[in-house]
Amino acid sequence: MGGETERTSPDPHAWPTYGEPTAADHRLVEMLPLFEDALWYLEAAATPEEILINLPTVLWTAVGLLGADGHDERIGAECEAWQVIEPGCAGPADFIRARDDVVRGGWQLDGMARSWLADGVDIDTQRAQAYAGLGELSLGAAGARLMLGAG
Repeated sequence: MGGETERTSPDPHAWPTYGEPTAADHRLVEMLPLFEDALWYLEAAATPEEILINLPTVLWTAVGLLGADGHDERIGAECEAWQVIEPGCAGPADFIRARDDVVRGGWQLDGMARSWLADGVDIDTQRAQAYAGLGELSLGAAGARLMLGAG
């Protein structure tokens, strides 16, 4: 059939394998699973306390997608803002909505990062797209935080 990707594994749910990563991709190959694990933990968080522990972890690990010398002040400021929120400042349903907003943005960033590996995107383009994606993630986290009434 035309245009289909050939499966290299009999497992239909296995992630596709990519070619040998370049030196610049090694960091991304190492950081992407950490970021995805953080997203899974946040997505599984059910209480305000769990969300408040796991949400800053998602933000910090997202910065790793920028590369070894990556730093994003927007993410740093948002992490600090989330660290002072008290679990009782809003109801559990509000925390769940805030969590879901950040998780949604995180998976969008993850999809973009996976496309870099699949398409062999150069490091400068990766960094530019990662910086833009981190901006969207930090704005989403700020909006989620404001929904809690924690300004």
